[in-house]
Amino acid sequence: MPEKVEQVTGLVQDTTQSFCGNWENWTSFLTTASRLYKYPYEEQVMIYAQRPDATACASYEVWNQRMGRYVRRGSKGIMLLSERQGTQTVRYVFDVADTGARQFSRSPWVWRMTEDNVAPVQAVLSREYGFLQENLPQQIAELSIQLAEEGWENHRQDFENGLDGSLLEGYDDDNLAVRFRTVAAASIAYSLYSRCGIDPSQHI
Repeated sequence: MPEKVEQVTGLVQDTTQSFCGNWENWTSFLTTASRLYKYPYEEQVMIYAQRPDATACASYEVWNQRMGRYVRRGSKGIMLLSERQGTQTVRYVFDVADTGARQFSRSPWVWRMTEDNVAPVQAVLSREYGFLQENLPQQIAELSIQLAEEGWENHRQDFENGLDGSLLEGYDDDNLAVRFRTVAAASIAYSLYSRCGIDPSQHI
């Protein structure tokens, strides 16, 4: 098992390194992550590194017992790291594409943006955040800027503490804040556009 842990750890390091300074690699990851929003960032990276086309992942037990589906023979599980009693171990999940249906199987519900739910989504954004823009892409852009601002305020110290040896080392406080908020807002917007079926290239 330690060999598997090392394999996953190396895969994560190589994958995250490929994001640095490469917008195409980063946005490719964001597209995958937008579908896997229930997973934490580290596990999103692991899934992306092994199955960038994944849409809905769960353990063998969940597919078999809760969903009544079977995992196809020969399917290759997606390795994720877990920690048990202070020791890292590997567990496996499978994408829905690796499963098949039985007579009473359930299919995972995957939310999609349609013409029917654009107006309700806009209404919620207007009510919760006060966005009065007439179209959803503009609301998403404003929301992304606001979330990036909150992210900087909440995690500024952590971010500044991790600058040693990075590409941002040497930036003054003002330029560092601008850099962070710009990249974070663009990344958040890209993810939301992708999740809502909106072409990000038309807005970023």
